Amino acid sequence: MAYLRPIICAFFLLSISTACSDDSNTGSNIDYRAPRSDVIDDVGNSEDGIDPEDGQGPEDAVIDDDSATIEDGGSTDGEPDLTPCEPDCSGKECGPNGCGSECGSCPAGNLCEGGECIVGCVPQCADKECGANGCGGVCGLCATGVECQSGVCDLPCEPECTGKACGSNGCGGSCGSCSDSQECQGGGCVDVCVPQCNGQQCGDNGCGGVCGVCTVNQSCNSGQCEGSGSCKEVLDCALACSGDLITCAAGCAAGASAGEAQKATELGMCLVQNCGANVDFACFSATVTTVCAAEFAKCVDCKPSCGNAECGSNGCGGSCGQCPDNASCNSGQCQEVCVPNCSGKQCGADGCGGVCALCPSGSECSANQCVNVCKPNCFGKQCGADGCGGICGSCASTSQCADGICVSACVPNCFGKVCGADGCGGLC
Repeated sequence: MAYLRPIICAFFLLSISTACSDDSNTGSNIDYRAPRSDVIDDVGNSEDGIDPEDGQGPEDAVIDDDSATIEDGGSTDGEPDLTPCEPDCSGKECGPNGCGSECGSCPAGNLCEGGECIVGCVPQCADKECGANGCGGVCGLCATGVECQSGVCDLPCEPECTGKACGSNGCGGSCGSCSDSQECQGGGCVDVCVPQCNGQQCGDNGCGGVCGVCTVNQSCNSGQCEGSGSCKEVLDCALACSGDLITCAAGCAAGASAGEAQKATELGMCLVQNCGANVDFACFSATVTTVCAAEFAKCVDCKPSCGNAECGSNGCGGSCGQCPDNASCNSGQCQEVCVPNCSGKQCGADGCGGVCALCPSGSECSANQCVNVCKPNCFGKQCGADGCGGICGSCASTSQCADGICVSACVPNCFGKVCGADGCGGLC
């Protein structure tokens, strides 16, 4: 049987050659250059007597080329998709177009959000360490207990009213106010003594002081300063006058005490009744010794009277005594003189037990000046100082008070960014 072996092999090779030449693809220009791993299965043909499914045909052929390319324009599986990318910018003015490019850019200061350009907000924090940044965030946060005032963290003023019922609290406010009949002195309300000097030239003012001081040659009598001259001195003065006797007597009586002036007035009336309005010396001489003798005697024959008086007129042109320099004569008694000191003062103590003046309603006396009573001002403010040492309100724990407004305590985050949103509505 060994001689049949070459014949069988030749027949087998001839069968394979015939099958290849009868393929339907014969004549087509196909260039197989598949990778070494590519396998073309079952190259047998049933018409040649070889069933590709019966397992009796030759093993699958392996193409040693690196790739297989169809030269008529087709491609094998595994090639990249070379279909052109269509940009999608429908309804968009900015942002990616889906093909690696942009639909447009926004003007400086604007942000691209959802394909639309929106106005960006640039935080304004120059020279500010706290407070609103103008974009919904804050420039910084102050420590607990510290208040943000005009962009600066500042300790709030602590009112001090310990032991005080009135007066300033040290923060522009008041520790309290006194009634109209009192005034604030040293933080306490004290009763006010208002001097009573209506129509008085001198004498007690009702508050330990005096309404005025008379001259050396005068004494105070019932609140009026009067001279110490006698009726005789008035008469002598009038007779020495070159004018009309009655007119001269009126001027001379100004230096007499009240009682002596009254005697001079009574004598003058008697002379006018008997001599007419113009009393000459001849009529005067004749009348004072006759019809006016009684009035004349009372005027010139005076008996001094002092009683318990230690100063003032004795009723006859003399004096019952003189008071020291620091006292004045008031109704025959020497009283220590306390001259009120109200220079430069609008209110407050006068140094003599009284006050210089009372402040009008709505104000109070502070350091001898009338100042307006502090009224809290919280108009348009949600928080912060009320201007009188109090507060207008407080903010939630997630907010901070900045210039009277509670703002979100959002701290911009621009770490590692040179542009874009800061997380608080602003831009980096």
